[in-house]
Amino acid sequence: MKISERIEGTIENWRIKWAETLKGWMVSWVMNGAVSLFDFFEPDIREETKA
Repeated sequence: MKISERIEGTIENWRIKWAETLKGWMVSWVMNGAVSLFDFFEPDIREETKA
């Protein structure tokens, strides 16, 4: 195995790992932002959905 193939494989593995990590982070960030936005505009809806 050539060194270039090993480096390419390592970079590809890092890309896959970071893509999954960042995707999860971005989804949680967007969801928390959406919840905060809806709570700001309609705070009473949160109380209605808890009951």
